[in-house]
Amino acid sequence: MTTMLTSNLELTTGQKTQVLELINRNSDAPPALKELTRIAFGEGFDGRSPQGRAVKEYLATLCIKAGANGPKHVELTPENQLYIRNNFSTMSITEMARALFNKDVVMRNMAEYKVVESFLISINEKAYDPSLIIPRNEPFIPKTLDQAARLVNRCVFNAIDMKTLKKDTRIQNNLQTLVRYCHKMRYGMILSTLTEEKEIELFEHTFISNVWDKSDLSEEEIDTNINLACDVVNYTKMQKDIEKLREMRDKCLDDSEGKRLSMSLVQQIGELYKEMDNNFKRQNATTKALIGTRNERMEGRMKENASVSQLVEAWRDQQKRERMRAVAEKRKQLIRDEINRLDTLDTLKVEIFGLNRESFFD
Repeated sequence: MTTMLTSNLELTTGQKTQVLELINRNSDAPPALKELTRIAFGEGFDGRSPQGRAVKEYLATLCIKAGANGPKHVELTPENQLYIRNNFSTMSITEMARALFNKDVVMRNMAEYKVVESFLISINEKAYDPSLIIPRNEPFIPKTLDQAARLVNRCVFNAIDMKTLKKDTRIQNNLQTLVRYCHKMRYGMILSTLTEEKEIELFEHTFISNVWDKSDLSEEEIDTNINLACDVVNYTKMQKDIEKLREMRDKCLDDSEGKRLSMSLVQQIGELYKEMDNNFKRQNATTKALIGTRNERMEGRMKENASVSQLVEAWRDQQKRERMRAVAEKRKQLIRDEINRLDTLDTLKVEIFGLNRESFFD
């Protein structure tokens, strides 16, 4: 009589949900047990581990069989290759593989990941630098000018020409300042609190697009730009909340008991609209304050530069007058020398020419 080995582990509700979601997203080809185990327990576990057996036992209760673990052959079409060439500078291998093969989960050991990685290496080993890849689904703080430039291009379409980056000192100065802005503690703390990918992107896009080409911002202005980005994210959240409340309200209108409940939802929607209106007004006020403060500073600098230019111009005018005075004196000296030479001639000759000291220097 044989006994069946069972695992002492049991999946939590959250792990079961993760496993089911992955199976549902890949219903045409069930994921392998190893992949399901990693989704539930993380890296370092395979189907033969206690964690893997726990997943297998859970699948058995649902009459679901995991997919095969064998190697999968994947090829890139010409369109896939063009997509990789156009996006490898701003997307990770995982992101490109997910987009190309329409998969929600792609891991380093999967064929989809490896085929994209192999193609990148084949076109140009120097072109692919993992340190330059900016992840889209997690907070990212740039450390180098290249990383900062790619982050800017992701937030502001083609704002920087990567080919001329090393020659453009103005852009380099802007990027160096941007790296400093992004290393501000408050910026990193707020990024770490955002959990949804879209919220992270929206926060980054708002902040980066507003400050990347302004290397003269004060610490207070940086904080104000962070506040503005937070307001933009919160405004979007409130829009989503309103849509959810509307759906709940519409469902409650089907019966009389629900109508009383819908009144509280209507009140919540109204309060949320007020919050959105306040948020929107605050965004406008913040934007105007930032623009006004910087314009005043720029005007002050322009006046200072104008004053300096006037002094330089006046100095140049003085130099010009001095040169003209020197030339005039030189010409007078030449005339004096010529008169002295003529004075040595016969007095009659001098009178014929009509030259004498008194008439010239009167």
